[in-house]
Amino acid sequence: MGIKSNIKLKFDATQDFQLKAIDSITQLFKGQPKKDELPLLLDEYGVFGNSLDITEKKLFDNLSLIQEKNTIPFELRSDNKDFSIEMETGTGKTYTYFRSIYELNLKYGWNKFIIIVPSISIKEGVLKSFELLKEHFSALYSSVPCSCYEYDSKRANIIKSYGRDTNINIMVMTLHSFNKENNVIKQNNLDGFEYTPIKYIRKTKPIIILDEPQNMESDISKKSIGELNPLFTLRFSATHKNYYNLLYRLAPYEAYSKGLVKKIEVFSLKEMFNFSKAYIKVIKVGKDKNKNKPFYTNIECFIKKGDEISQEIITLRQNESLERKTKNSIYEGYTLQNISTSTNQIQFSNSMTFSQGQDNSSSKKDIQKLQIKNTIQLHFKKQKEFFDKGLNIKVLSLFFIDRVDNYINDGFIKQEFEKQFEILKDEFEYFRLKDKTKVHNGYFAKKVNKKSGQVIYKDELKNNSLDRELEKEVYNLIMKDKEKLLSFDEDTCFIFSHSTLKEGWDNPNIFQIATLNETKSDMKKRQEIGRGLRLCVNSDGNRVFDKDVNLLSVVSNESYEEFVSKLQEDYENEYFKNEKKVEPKNGNRKRELIKLKKEVFNSDEFKTLWKKISAKTKYKINFDSNTLINNCIEKINNEVEVDTISYEVSHFDINMDQKKGISAHKDGSSFIDTHFVGEFPHLIKELELKTDLTIKTICNILKKLDDYLIDDFIKNPYDFINKVSNLINNEKTKLLVNGLEYEELKDENGEVIYYDQSLFSDYKDICEDSIVDIDKIDDISNLEDKKQKSLYDSIVIDSNNEKNFVSEFLNRSDIKLFVKLPKKFIIPTPIGNYNPDWGYIKEEKDIASGKVQNTLYFIGETKTSKNELDLRGAEKLKIDCGKRLNSMFDKKEIKDTQYKVITKNSEI
Repeated sequence: MGIKSNIKLKFDATQDFQLKAIDSITQLFKGQPKKDELPLLLDEYGVFGNSLDITEKKLFDNLSLIQEKNTIPFELRSDNKDFSIEMETGTGKTYTYFRSIYELNLKYGWNKFIIIVPSISIKEGVLKSFELLKEHFSALYSSVPCSCYEYDSKRANIIKSYGRDTNINIMVMTLHSFNKENNVIKQNNLDGFEYTPIKYIRKTKPIIILDEPQNMESDISKKSIGELNPLFTLRFSATHKNYYNLLYRLAPYEAYSKGLVKKIEVFSLKEMFNFSKAYIKVIKVGKDKNKNKPFYTNIECFIKKGDEISQEIITLRQNESLERKTKNSIYEGYTLQNISTSTNQIQFSNSMTFSQGQDNSSSKKDIQKLQIKNTIQLHFKKQKEFFDKGLNIKVLSLFFIDRVDNYINDGFIKQEFEKQFEILKDEFEYFRLKDKTKVHNGYFAKKVNKKSGQVIYKDELKNNSLDRELEKEVYNLIMKDKEKLLSFDEDTCFIFSHSTLKEGWDNPNIFQIATLNETKSDMKKRQEIGRGLRLCVNSDGNRVFDKDVNLLSVVSNESYEEFVSKLQEDYENEYFKNEKKVEPKNGNRKRELIKLKKEVFNSDEFKTLWKKISAKTKYKINFDSNTLINNCIEKINNEVEVDTISYEVSHFDINMDQKKGISAHKDGSSFIDTHFVGEFPHLIKELELKTDLTIKTICNILKKLDDYLIDDFIKNPYDFINKVSNLINNEKTKLLVNGLEYEELKDENGEVIYYDQSLFSDYKDICEDSIVDIDKIDDISNLEDKKQKSLYDSIVIDSNNEKNFVSEFLNRSDIKLFVKLPKKFIIPTPIGNYNPDWGYIKEEKDIASGKVQNTLYFIGETKTSKNELDLRGAEKLKIDCGKRLNSMFDKKEIKDTQYKVITKNSEI
């Protein structure tokens, strides 16, 4: 049945987009003498080389005409002889540069070419492509002699043959075979060589073709390529890092809209979260052009908007509070403290550390299981669909996995695949008799520790004999024998990889890609899906152009929003735009200095206020552990409800448009309930860690819980631990606050320690929206006098509510002075440091006489409501701690100093 092992893939020589690219390359050298007009150039080394006989001015005039014709901005050019061709993955980039070689030889007589690749896997793909194309090109170019071979340091004499042959010679080299001083190619006194081998190459002035040049952009790489003395360099990629004299581009949007690559659909798997748990997933750690705040991280988390909570991706920068950014109290303590772009890690103020791609969900194995099952089902259905339509097309699926150990040696992924294959295969006749162990295979690059003999897996294949011996069969099947893999005679149809199969490898009949890994910067979304974008082939070896057939299904372990945002970012970063970028509002606004008013700062009123409220404090707690235990037992038994672990599988059709970018249409969802998979956490240790209670106290609570709660723990242990620990912490905090007593902090001589007035100084504002400029408040009369009530002409505020209180402070005749308390002015509490809003002086007058009876000094907290339901939990508890200050003031008989929560103007 189906494709035979000796199939010959057929190639179309008339594809317009490929011909345009080839024509752009050959027209670049218009004016160069024809092949027959030049003598063979034999030098003292016995080498026949290439020569460029047109002037540099003529060359770059040609470049300008080509760029104009191909609507490429002139600014995408440089002064060197590097020329870039960009073609979307799967559109025949390798075909295009091989055919360009034949055309350059036909028109200009050039016969020395070197193809440089960044990895062994790409080298094997290039050599295999030429093997498949040789007969096709022989028919097109009247059997012109052409040799294509790999450079092998063990057979350095091949370089002499390369230099002396007058026919087309294409040598394929990996970058690492010549970029070091100890490479054989740079050594003297080799047998048969009067000079170093690289000198023979230099004499040929080879035309260099860089395959995936974005991986060869280092200074060392550029220097090494330059040492080959190229006549000029052609750079071919779908994802250029830098454009050097861009000649032609087949944009991804154009390739997609013309049906030159497969359409894409995404099956997104995500956990249906319990929104009471602080979920965090780090999507990206990066650096942008904002010099003031260059480092950032994109985080998927729960955003609170009124009464609604949604899962979204936000940007967070250093020292920003995730709690404030999301308006969600579950993120209390998550202030971004450190960002490292070198390690792609972030750290929060509560010491929680995350790497790029990492989350704090316990669902990873669950999602991987569902991905494996869904991919197998899609594979089976696709193959059945083709057979039902009379299409003899073999379906292949590709899995990108997180760790090699999860597949080899009966790892979790391998076991789960075989288990699901065995369960599902009976529903599909073609697969019913297939052996679960023979339908899948994986190739992973290896390195062996010479001392210990231990096999270590790496992302890049090491070109040594041991690798080839250990993996020869699998290597040949996946990396070389594309026709055999496409044959129904070969059972392998599911392929597993870590990152070896990225650039330089693809197969036209990949119809499913499952991302069991966490895609980081070394494996872009475009690289992943690019392995399956090429149009498929049928049993005759012909390309199939039917859009209904060519559909790539991506089974993703991330939300649709995350998948699309990554893909969109890849395309935006790599696709130049003619229109100017719109700068964000306030992006370049000059930062203003807010100045301290010395006359107010030095006034008696301010000094008195500061003396009254600025004593540093400490607290002690009266705490009853039995009350805590009993309260916790009652609360847990009555209130804890553990959620079922549930997942949503959503189907999206992906659309691409040059103007609108990447978009998607949701085409339905299904929901799956499951049980916990994985190693159960240690319940007592986890609660001890999260609550800071003793093991004895935790055990006294747990042993009196209702029996059904143990079943809930087994059902969803992390949700159980999260809810129980939150409840215990809430009860503990309530008791702590109720038993709280404050007293002034004193030094060793018994003197009260005060906050220094130096906390107030000139400082820069944060942004325009957070500043109240007193000069711009419209409803203030006698402004110049009223401005003396404040230490600054502008005041940093946290909300519009605070802005209203600033106006009230200024307008009220009984308010003599007010200050926004600096961030370093804190009241210690059992749940963290607390920074109140205001300090102010208020005069109370006798109604009859109008004389001042009392001058009061306040620490004020301004809120929109006193309702406990309107305040976030930690915020309310800290305010409750603040209220305990009044007992300290009363005890010292400081009757004129108070802590006060203000929700409306009349309460000032």
